[in-house]
Amino acid sequence: MHRFGKLAVLSACSRKFESRGAYRLSPWLHANSFCTNTKNLDQIHDEEEQGEAEHHEELRPATVEELHAQCAELTKTTEDAKRELAYALAEIENTRKISRKDVQNAREYALKNFAKDMVECLDNLDRALGLMPVEVQDKSHPLHSICQGIIMTSSAFSKSFSKHGLEKMEITAKETEFDPHMHDALFQEYTSELPSGVVYSVLKSGYLYHGRVLRAAEVGVTCEPAE
Repeated sequence: MHRFGKLAVLSACSRKFESRGAYRLSPWLHANSFCTNTKNLDQIHDEEEQGEAEHHEELRPATVEELHAQCAELTKTTEDAKRELAYALAEIENTRKISRKDVQNAREYALKNFAKDMVECLDNLDRALGLMPVEVQDKSHPLHSICQGIIMTSSAFSKSFSKHGLEKMEITAKETEFDPHMHDALFQEYTSELPSGVVYSVLKSGYLYHGRVLRAAEVGVTCEPAE
């Protein structure tokens, strides 16, 4: 709207209000109000023109270079999001594996100390059997029943151990090679009859608990004699 058109509208509105008796404006107040309203209309008109220009700027078709730049930015954002998602999923899976392993280890080795104590009991039974004289095998011997009771108890211990993952190490004297991870060498036997590094004798049996060494076997190891 042109300025003269705005002035005409304001003048008409002023006369209409005056004719109805709504209010009377002094010449000075009327002129001042008229100028103020004119300025406000000019400002509104300028803001409308600026808004239309910005709107037309937004509706302007993007150039090929701008489209390529936007596509590259979106592709980079997508790749970053995929990478972060893959890292998060891998972290979650690792946490699950570690948790399952911890739970399994807790179940398998919760009774480890108890198993060590029970192994000592079985050792005492084996020592008792080792001290029994050969005559005990005779049914008429007074200690025969006691010997049979010890044998039955030892056998029951062994079956129970095997059922719960506790196994005795298979070691054959003068045949099994020495393994530092499973055997404790208490002494060396110098001999030329056997190669060096062979278990010469077993002083105390070793045990495995779910495949891990619960107690290493105490053995003597062969060694080449000094020249």
